[in-house]
Amino acid sequence: MPFRRSAEILAKAIPLNLSHQTIHRIVARVADIHLEKQDSLLEWFQRNGELPDSKNLVSERMVVEADGIMLSLQREKTRKTEAKLGIAYEGRKKSGNNRFITVNKSVYADVISGDSFWPAMTLKLSRRYDLSGTNYMLLGGDGASWIREGAEYFGADYRLCRFHLNRNLSRALGHDRDTLKAIKEALHQENLPALFTLLDKAGGLATGDVRKDIVKLSGYLKSNFSGLKTHPEMDNAGLNTGVIEGNIDKFIARRMKNQGMSRSIQGIRRMLWLRIALYDNKLNDYLYTETDKPESYKLPPKSIRRIIDKHLEQDYTQYFKARVPALTGPHASRPWAEYLKSITRDTMI
Repeated sequence: MPFRRSAEILAKAIPLNLSHQTIHRIVARVADIHLEKQDSLLEWFQRNGELPDSKNLVSERMVVEADGIMLSLQREKTRKTEAKLGIAYEGRKKSGNNRFITVNKSVYADVISGDSFWPAMTLKLSRRYDLSGTNYMLLGGDGASWIREGAEYFGADYRLCRFHLNRNLSRALGHDRDTLKAIKEALHQENLPALFTLLDKAGGLATGDVRKDIVKLSGYLKSNFSGLKTHPEMDNAGLNTGVIEGNIDKFIARRMKNQGMSRSIQGIRRMLWLRIALYDNKLNDYLYTETDKPESYKLPPKSIRRIIDKHLEQDYTQYFKARVPALTGPHASRPWAEYLKSITRDTMI
């Protein structure tokens, strides 16, 4: 949630009134320490090829997906930048009706060049896995050149994300249902020569912007030719892509893509670091390490006394007049309600 909203909730939950600027400074101070370590480790790896300590887990098959999202900037030379996100998982398992969840998902995100993103992703994965034991890797993406380069970097099979593929097909050929259906059938049968023949024919009959869109689609598909093919190793193992879009929304868009939001590049990096640290359940470890621990934030004694005096003078009578409807409602006989009753009796005593 935004820093201002965080300050409002903390003011109700704890006796210290921290301003949103103070919370912002604390987050920056903690995140910057670990971002500097992360950058130094990446530089060392790119120069010397030395990997950090690993749990040395082995996954014979792995799926990697990547995508980027443009974010608005402030106080920077450019108006926008791309935040890149990569996820890796061992497969998917069923969870409820028509729902699947990823198995042992790893996440990495940063504002970084494509040349550095994949070494950084390697560092993240190497903390958990011995990648030399991965016999097969599938890498999926929307067709961006830096994502295709990732397949070459890992020696992985590349798969063009079917969500982006179908969206581009519909945008260019949505007006011509027959051609769209024929092209999808050619894709399904992997008859790629027939696919491009159909595109050329449709482009020859079209005019204006429609023709431009079809020519652009043809170029897009030719650039991602290798990603149009199926991979028996993937299909036989039940692996597939298509998870990255939801992760882009969850890790980046919801927090940093709202209307009117903009921040510095370093601010974006801090927030990405924080959200990944929370997902990895490592934030407490980062906050309470024995070495290089950030100094504790201390309020001046005058501020502490002012806050204490304010809360001592507050009228708390309304709190003691509060009632608990659950104690007399339809669930009053349930164990958790009985426990609440025991607490309230102890409080009354």
